[in-house]
Amino acid sequence: MFILTLVITLLFCALPAAHAADDPTVTHKARISQHHRATIDLKTWKASAHGHDISQKESSDVCDAVSSDGDYRGKWQMSRSLWRSYGGRTFARVPNRATCNEQDRVARHIWVDQWWWPWGG
Repeated sequence: MFILTLVITLLFCALPAAHAADDPTVTHKARISQHHRATIDLKTWKASAHGHDISQKESSDVCDAVSSDGDYRGKWQMSRSLWRSYGGRTFARVPNRATCNEQDRVARHIWVDQWWWPWGG
């Protein structure tokens, strides 16, 4: 029982409490159900407080940002392989060459598939 309580505590401690109450991208249902995540539209997803915090942390919300080693690019600091795997090359060869909206579309696609895990949860 202790281990179960610890696991549940760790899962909920990973998210700021203020976000969980009013951010549909960090609810329990969003965390566990890819089908549910797919129902959250791009506009709602882009307005996400948690997503905003992540893009601030990753790139200061700068869409043409490039990490110092060049491995991560754009607003969401995606690797070239992640960008390519989720259809980003439809828009540009690398994330930082795509528009902010195009980067958001690819990042949402990743989020639907993997929740916030590629950015640390």
